[in-house]
Amino acid sequence: MVQSNNDSDKNDAVDEIKEYYDCRYIFACEASWRIFKFDVHYRYPAVIRLPFHLPDQQQVVYEADDDIEDVLDRTSIASSMFTSWMKCNEINKEARKLTYVEFPTISLCKPEIVWQNTWEYLSDGILYNQQQRLKSPSLSLNEDQHKNLTLFEIEQILLRNNSSLKKYGKMPYPDVDSVSSSNSRLITEELDYDIPNLKNDFDRLFVASTNEQRDIFLDIMDAVKHSRGGVFFVYGYGGTSSLLLTGGRTTHSRFIIPINLTEDSFCRINPKSDLSSLVRKTSLIIWDEAPMVHKHAFEALDRTLKDILKCANPTNSNIPFGGKVIVFGGDFRQILHVVLGGNRQNIVNAS
Repeated sequence: MVQSNNDSDKNDAVDEIKEYYDCRYIFACEASWRIFKFDVHYRYPAVIRLPFHLPDQQQVVYEADDDIEDVLDRTSIASSMFTSWMKCNEINKEARKLTYVEFPTISLCKPEIVWQNTWEYLSDGILYNQQQRLKSPSLSLNEDQHKNLTLFEIEQILLRNNSSLKKYGKMPYPDVDSVSSSNSRLITEELDYDIPNLKNDFDRLFVASTNEQRDIFLDIMDAVKHSRGGVFFVYGYGGTSSLLLTGGRTTHSRFIIPINLTEDSFCRINPKSDLSSLVRKTSLIIWDEAPMVHKHAFEALDRTLKDILKCANPTNSNIPFGGKVIVFGGDFRQILHVVLGGNRQNIVNAS
């Protein structure tokens, strides 16, 4: 919607009919038609008359009953196609390489600059559509997810018109894996963190940590950053990670670990499910109160992760937990896993 410059009426009353006539609405179909440079009319030959005139002698079009002072106050008459071309030549070196006739046929806009300045407008409706698609009214998207989904929608429109964002070298290209994750309610909810608040908590806790705690943290994060995998055990009391950690869940709930475990048990994760996709995208798994869990639960998760992740890389089947970084926590001075009717040896063997 483009507001006109006719503001001679400055009373407080709102004249909705006048505002309607003073605005031009550009609908999606017209905007898309012009963006793709489709023919606006079919006159043959398709000729646009380029005006030539001396300064302040351009033609002005107005209605017979228009007030001449109001007409002269309009900013739209202060320039014409010819004067705009002259001004563009003053500030744009590329424009100086074009003749007046060539100028309307060449776009001097850089797509990446347009994207940086308008992506928030282009992404209008993306969040609402995702909330409707995933049936999650409280769903929120961070800026990167917003941009990625918007780029994906633009790419789909371009592909339908035999084009692509890849034709514009400096334009960002959507990450298809991220789009797939955004369309999964489970993954989207898992990634729905308040990053600024979490960063503030991290800065506060990291400064307050001891040298030993800081070294452990850096070792774990180094393994995560370089995707080296690894199994760590942090000794200490705990027991509330599923409640205190954002998005925390019990391991039996998240990985669907069977209640009745055997030495050959697997977690009930379908390789084609959203949970399987979440596992593939996971960089770090923290398992608190590990000493209280039967060893068959760890073995079941180990087999399951190897089975899921070997599709991406066959060598993952030979790496503990399929190459994922696992951090176990707990205190061996607390109660160990309870074996019904078991003796001391049975309890130790189950741990």
